[in-house]
Amino acid sequence: MFWMILATPAHAQLNVLMERYDNARTGANLNETLLNTSNVNVNQFGKIFSYPVDGSVFAQPLYVARVNIPNLGVHNVMYVVTMDDVVYAFDADSNAGANGGLLWTVDYKNPMAGVTSIPISDIVGSNSLNIVGTVGIESTPVIDPSSNTMYLVARTKEASGSTTNYVARLHALDITTGAEKFGGPTVIQGSVPGVGNGSTGGTLTFDPFIQNQRSSLALANGSVVFSWASHEDQHAWHGWVMAYNAQTLQQTSILCFTPNGTGGGSWMAGRGPAVDGSGNVYYMTGNGDWDGATDFSDTIIKLSTTGGVLSQADYFTPDDYAMLQANDEDLGSSGPMLIPGTDLVIGGGKQGLLYLMHTSSMGHERTGNGQIVQILSGGYFTGGGPSFWNRTSGAGPTMYIWADDSSLGQAFHFNGTTFDTTPISQSVVSGGPGDSSGGTLTISANGSTAGTGIAWVYMPVQDAEHGTSTGLLRAFDANDLTKELWNTTQDDARDDSGVWAKFVPPTVVNGKVYLASFSNTVNVYGLLPTGPDFTLLASPSTQTVNPGGNASYTVTVGAVD
Repeated sequence: MFWMILATPAHAQLNVLMERYDNARTGANLNETLLNTSNVNVNQFGKIFSYPVDGSVFAQPLYVARVNIPNLGVHNVMYVVTMDDVVYAFDADSNAGANGGLLWTVDYKNPMAGVTSIPISDIVGSNSLNIVGTVGIESTPVIDPSSNTMYLVARTKEASGSTTNYVARLHALDITTGAEKFGGPTVIQGSVPGVGNGSTGGTLTFDPFIQNQRSSLALANGSVVFSWASHEDQHAWHGWVMAYNAQTLQQTSILCFTPNGTGGGSWMAGRGPAVDGSGNVYYMTGNGDWDGATDFSDTIIKLSTTGGVLSQADYFTPDDYAMLQANDEDLGSSGPMLIPGTDLVIGGGKQGLLYLMHTSSMGHERTGNGQIVQILSGGYFTGGGPSFWNRTSGAGPTMYIWADDSSLGQAFHFNGTTFDTTPISQSVVSGGPGDSSGGTLTISANGSTAGTGIAWVYMPVQDAEHGTSTGLLRAFDANDLTKELWNTTQDDARDDSGVWAKFVPPTVVNGKVYLASFSNTVNVYGLLPTGPDFTLLASPSTQTVNPGGNASYTVTVGAVD
């Protein structure tokens, strides 16, 4: 179920409608016809322009080709959301000229009405280790091309007199204008039966203040599905998954992974759940309680979404789940990936092991873990996770990883049943020092064509486990990781990527690379132009939209002259 390709006379136009390109979460664009191993080098490739934004970007930039923007014509559009509760639609090809720049923007803050983004210090006090600044729109949205709708979750702090509320809302936006659709937004709330941490009278109620909506959104069987975890393991947190009808924005189901315990957050370092052809969604959970009956921390879980109802269909829990909990080595520090053309799913966490299993029989929990297909040692994962080049020539189908405690990127051949345990390729350059020094990978290629495969790796220069780090974008020959083609330091004055956007993969599409940052900037890389440099000129118009209550916001529509 890949909503991907629109055709134009020039070349195939790929749409990036969700985090990591597709429902399998392969992190691969196999329709890239412009960038290849010959032209991605410091003389021909680099930063061509940037867009300033309001706030840090924790979400992967999305891309839709040939969008008809009212009064502004047809554009290839890059969509960006920020932790300051702002949504942007930018022309994806240029930030200058009559057809470039800002197309529209929506700001969910309304300071005059007491509506702001949430200071992270409100939630964790001085223990602000992984998020710096504010919490607004953190996860990557998902776009339904059949209705031109983008779904996202925004969180705000809303003060009125002596009362302060922390509110999470599901929004459905028209991608051509930014206007709300389907009667939205909808306030996110709910409860389940349970006696777990924070429950009252046998009911566990979702708390939008303490829960963190980090994992990206998905569409499955007509539902918008998303999960929640914790902020710095603070408060009485749990792992939650929610489903909302994509046409009415009404909640159809809510599920907690630890209703009678604690923990089990599904954050997956921002990765979205894998979604199979039947609409089953696959999540991974982190540290917390496990009993194999109601509580499922440190587990890979298959959820049915039939009829909009979330129900557990299967699961796998490694036999050392208690050790993972005791040592903060949560399995859910990355996300699952489906292997194309198979019934296999793979995922791993901080322990440094990747678990491969059949989606039709995930194996539950057994001593020795012999019930699953394979356990592969891949390094300490806290976010990057695997990407997959499903090629039919050369070395064949290949999985790429750059684990956080590994200085080297690795490529593993998939033989149709399992992964060969010895890497077929390995980089010779290293990442930075520390626990969070690995890379977030994107693969681009023109199908299986030789000389087109590139492994793009976005990584911090310093240890970024806590706080921030300068970022570094690298490009390697995906057929031979010993060959680095280009990186942002080769011409740092031109190509500097700013502060690393933690665990956010680069979006490579139609000859350009869109890179988020924590420097309140999105950088765009591509083949260097021969004409004048692009510059950003903007004089947008604004109008205020008030859907009711304190949730008023501003929509800005602007052509750049």
